[in-house]
Amino acid sequence: MERVHPTQPRRVKVYTLEGDKWIDKGTGYCTGELTGGPNFVVRDEDDSTEILLRASIEGSIQYQRQQDTLIVWTDSEGNDYALSFQEPEGCLLLCKFLVSIQHTIEPNISLVAVVSNGEDGEITEVIAGPVPEPCMPQDDNLPEVLDLLNQGSKSPKFRETLLHYIKHKDYLKKLLETFHRNEESHNLDNLHYLCDIVKTLIFYNDPAILETFLDGDAIVDVLGTLEYDPEFPKMKTNNREYLARKIRFREVVPVVNEEVKELMKKTFRLQFLKDVVLARLLDDATFNCISNQIRVNEERILKFITTDRHFLSDLFGLFNEVEIVDEQLMAKRREAIRSLHQFVLVAKKLQPFPRTRFFKSLIEKGLFKAVQFALKAEHQENSRILATEVMVTIIEHDVFLFRKSSESPSKSGFRSRDAYDKALIDILTDILIKEPNIGLKTQAFEALKVILDPSNISGVTESLCSSPATPSSDSDLNSSSESFLESFYKNCARRLFEPLIKLRKEDTIKRGEYVTYSALCELTSFIAREHDRYYSRSFIIDNRLLEGVASLMGSKHAYQLRISALRCLKIIILLDDDSLTHYIVENDILGEFVLLLMETNKCNNLINSVCLNLLEILIQNDNLFNFQVLRDYLVRSYGTLLDTNFLGKELVRSVHAHGKDATIKGDATSKDMSPISDEEDGSDLVKFGTREDEDADESADVSSLQPPVELGEAGDPNTSNILESVKTEYSINQAKRNLHVVDDEQAQEQLEPERKKKVVEAGLRLQTGIGSA
Repeated sequence: MERVHPTQPRRVKVYTLEGDKWIDKGTGYCTGELTGGPNFVVRDEDDSTEILLRASIEGSIQYQRQQDTLIVWTDSEGNDYALSFQEPEGCLLLCKFLVSIQHTIEPNISLVAVVSNGEDGEITEVIAGPVPEPCMPQDDNLPEVLDLLNQGSKSPKFRETLLHYIKHKDYLKKLLETFHRNEESHNLDNLHYLCDIVKTLIFYNDPAILETFLDGDAIVDVLGTLEYDPEFPKMKTNNREYLARKIRFREVVPVVNEEVKELMKKTFRLQFLKDVVLARLLDDATFNCISNQIRVNEERILKFITTDRHFLSDLFGLFNEVEIVDEQLMAKRREAIRSLHQFVLVAKKLQPFPRTRFFKSLIEKGLFKAVQFALKAEHQENSRILATEVMVTIIEHDVFLFRKSSESPSKSGFRSRDAYDKALIDILTDILIKEPNIGLKTQAFEALKVILDPSNISGVTESLCSSPATPSSDSDLNSSSESFLESFYKNCARRLFEPLIKLRKEDTIKRGEYVTYSALCELTSFIAREHDRYYSRSFIIDNRLLEGVASLMGSKHAYQLRISALRCLKIIILLDDDSLTHYIVENDILGEFVLLLMETNKCNNLINSVCLNLLEILIQNDNLFNFQVLRDYLVRSYGTLLDTNFLGKELVRSVHAHGKDATIKGDATSKDMSPISDEEDGSDLVKFGTREDEDADESADVSSLQPPVELGEAGDPNTSNILESVKTEYSINQAKRNLHVVDDEQAQEQLEPERKKKVVEAGLRLQTGIGSA
């Protein structure tokens, strides 16, 4: 029981009402005391022995708290008193003392708060007061029962008493018996009262009351009372019919724990109550109360699933290979996929650690088998959708949870991390390329981006390679990250990008494949930008990926694809990569871009804006060598066409002006040509044999690689010779850097075997590490 303690003194003025005037009786310190019974005692502030007021707290006195500093009351003899506190804290302290007295010693006193509500005057709110006994519902007292429940909703004492009635005096049973009688007699007025009574009890937001309502025998009748909503007197819902006819509790595998089985049923009923029956009526407090109860139940269910020895094993055992697969087994497998999907959606609400533990249990017990079954079910689109969402949810939570699970033996059938990686990426690749459902393609694409993101690779690598006792070094992390990239480009990349690799200009793309090719364009730019260029650049060049991207800009394709391809090429160009730039030039990758620019030259649309943006990028970056090469290539090959566009014309002028400046500088420097020493330009001596050094060079100033030659006019036959000299000079410089030499003749000698093919190709292969010395 609550204990009452005397209060600390608080400074206060004492007033008494004489006639119609409040008379000041002095200033002192007020305390709540228990000597001789509970009372207020005010002692003079100058002489503590003088008592200004001693007022007993007894009987049925009603105390009013006005504003924040006043307590006003009329005693049992009819005298009116008021205490005006110096501080609101003092008033609050004495009000708490009154509440404690009401709860323990004098249950018939009351404390109300008088609050101003602006224009309409004042409202009174009961803080504490006598608690009436709940009355048992009968046919003739339902209005009184409803009024009593509304009045007692804010009283903890009444709620406690009501809960005692519900648990020990069959209050709910009496209520439901009254419902049956009135439904049989078609007494709509009483049925409306009963509906309001049940709603009021639910809005008490007491888990114990909700638990009683959700009992297997009571829930149907509780839902029945809620069918007769007084706000819609001429309409009636069919809650009971829906619950009885359309809802079946099916066990894909037996749940041996009866408590958990009943908990599953109660959780569904709570969900049905929240989302269907009371969806229109719920306030925030009730919604949160029911949602919290659902969350607690779901956590207990998932804990059972994770810890039970047989449940997950039996569930995934349905997907083991058998000689005869009948329709009954197929139906059970589809039900298992639905169950897994529900479990994963529930797990998304958990905290990260228990969520990880649950997902890991699914993977170790054989999740892959279930997913592979669903994706192979050609005529079961719903199963494919659910399985894909399961995979994407786990990937978004922890991208390499599958790899972590491969640390220990499992029933999944994979022997190594690489096997997990390949299986996971292959599944998502199949969805992206073969799945007709556009939504699934999009989900698979997003999941692939998460998997291939280097930041995710590094984060998982660190968690896999380190422990509190032995933190992993940077070299360990880099090694594991490179191992993943090497495995991806060796085993998965070609299969993923195969549609783009095999695409030719004359091919026609179906509408359902737009998402696939747009995603592959974005993935191409993604790996080029984010992955170690040692891997991504070689893959893009060796598989002629950019030719497939360029094919998508053809006039026969939809604007959606053409924009995706153009954006991809723009990102590739912005990388300012030597090898990719010369690959673009050698294979005329930007030819389709120029044709697309001409096609949309007089249009004011998105695709023309993207074209103009690329031209502007080329114009603005005229100080970078790779951009100079691209500008020269465009002007040489398509100068006449570019002259028809205002930005194209500016590009042509810029290239010609830059070429003349280069000629002047070349004439000035050619008079005194001498070998470059280590002291004069150490940047040319940087070793590029490793990828780390190569990355460092990419951010270096490459303007020194510009050859001292003059560019001819567009269409000038000498232009091709000039451009070839640019490429030759560029290749020699690349060879010097890669072979760590400073002499032009030595570079020429080293390049001679490769020059038999092409000088540019030699520089390209040396840059990518293929055939390097």
